[in-house]
Amino acid sequence: MKFMKILKKTEKKIVYMMDNFSVISEYFINNLNWPDGINVQMFLFRNPINGESEILPKIKSQRLVGLVYSYNIKKVTYNKIRLPDAMSSVKLSQEKLAVLYRKTQKKFYTLWKTELGENYMKETEMVIKNYLSNSSSLVIYKNSNPAALITKIQWKGCFDEPADWITWIWIDSQLSDEERFIIHNYIFSWINENFTIKIQCFVNSFNTRSQKFFRKMGFIPEWLHIVKTK
Repeated sequence: MKFMKILKKTEKKIVYMMDNFSVISEYFINNLNWPDGINVQMFLFRNPINGESEILPKIKSQRLVGLVYSYNIKKVTYNKIRLPDAMSSVKLSQEKLAVLYRKTQKKFYTLWKTELGENYMKETEMVIKNYLSNSSSLVIYKNSNPAALITKIQWKGCFDEPADWITWIWIDSQLSDEERFIIHNYIFSWINENFTIKIQCFVNSFNTRSQKFFRKMGFIPEWLHIVKTK
């Protein structure tokens, strides 16, 4: 397409520049050209991305579609809300962390199996095997049960530069609104205290709740990320 400029191409991916996110649609996604060997296409935009929560959920595709959100760490002074007496931040062994990571990912996969595709849990196991042992994590328990989990690994950005990535945020859906608010604040504090410059995360096209969550946390959508097969 004439309005797409190639910024980077490797054996497995292409990074494009486009003007506006508003051109993205189900037709656009499903009619992309996939050269031999290319499994991922990324699209940066000259103008800010807006309206993703209205545009992306309408897309039905055999591709895995989502946005990568980025956050530049802000070293500012803010009032950190304490966890309630029934909650605490705990340090899990690698074995127990892997169990919790897998269990909560499985819950997400069961809920969105059609949208996520058959490779999702394989990718989850790859992260557990290759990255989780060197990850940073925040685990919050309420009484004796897990209430929240966030994990960060070192990976790479769209131009293959080193980058910190949030691979997973899970918050127990049974918590009250007040408890979720406190945990959101605690996660925000943890991110700003444990990272130095920039952090990124991938959010699926259908997951409007997470899109709004990261927007609220100050993350900005940076590029559209499309994988050839779910």
